[in-house]
Amino acid sequence: PAFEAKPSLYDLKLQLLQGGFESVLMSGSGTAFFCLGEGKFPKELKGTIYSTKTVNRPLSNWYAV
Repeated sequence: PAFEAKPSLYDLKLQLLQGGFESVLMSGSGTAFFCLGEGKFPKELKGTIYSTKTVNRPLSNWYAV
């Protein structure tokens, strides 16, 4: 529904996928996209970009620091 209401969001998703991200998903009702994998953001991208790294732990040790 968000892509129908604002087609430019779909265009942005395609640009991010073409930039090399494995997955590009939308959070909530379209307030944010999040990208999985390594990729490049378009230079003309407007907004704020936050980079993060995931932490993978074994199920038996998920609470370790």
